[in-house]
Amino acid sequence: MQQKFTDKHKMLAYIMMNDPSVRQNKTITQNEIASLFGVSQSTVAKGIQEMGYKIQINNLQKQVASLTGEAMDLIKKLPFLG
Repeated sequence: MQQKFTDKHKMLAYIMMNDPSVRQNKTITQNEIASLFGVSQSTVAKGIQEMGYKIQINNLQKQVASLTGEAMDLIKKLPFLG
């Protein structure tokens, strides 16, 4: 029976596959990670991809938040068009 592949597991798998300092110069396969968590390789692949998307979304949200004040200041400079 397969275990539940939680968001924590997905993030750990993402880190193990993408962070060289964690891998310590070792080659780690998705199959090995799948074995660690008791899930299939395809589940690991999908989880890693999902975490990559979540990280990108989070980074974009931070960029938007950092520019919101600047956008508000620019709007104040627009002439009233109504």
